[in-house]
Amino acid sequence: MSRLLAALLAFALCIPAAAQERETADPLLERKAEAGDPDAQFELGSRYQVVGRFREAAYLYRRAVQSGHPAAANSLGFLYETGRGVEADVPRALELYTQAADAGWAGAMWNIANLHGSGLVGQADYVAACAWAVRARRFADPKDEKLIALLERVTPRLRATLSADEAASCSYQGESWTPPNRR
Repeated sequence: MSRLLAALLAFALCIPAAAQERETADPLLERKAEAGDPDAQFELGSRYQVVGRFREAAYLYRRAVQSGHPAAANSLGFLYETGRGVEADVPRALELYTQAADAGWAGAMWNIANLHGSGLVGQADYVAACAWAVRARRFADPKDEKLIALLERVTPRLRATLSADEAASCSYQGESWTPPNRR
């Protein structure tokens, strides 16, 4: 999988559809974000990200991450992975994706799969990519049809590239893991 494709898929998954429809902030949301509401910080950060205000988005995501907001960790990870609004730092992106995945955020699990499959965190590791894709499918919100459809297309193709032993390892790692900090 190319780095560009991985980045595009990650970007598509880390911004909620509702945020894509609203490009400007509202005063009430801004006040809530300033008062420390992590959901408001994430929402406002998402709105800024959609319109290309990446530094402001990163600032708000950081604040939400400090409160343990997994979606904000995933989105901030994307900014670090792609170098938007922050200096590119793939190891930091992996840390943030892992934080979100450990809280049960399936989009972050998919982003980790992409990092392993693309070789952005060392040599390409298709077993690890497969295991993270299986985990993402297991923990995906049933309402997240876009992610589920993507995983149902990609995971079998990824498994097909593996040997029988590697596929068994993928299945075991993917099925036996549970997010340690799931809310």
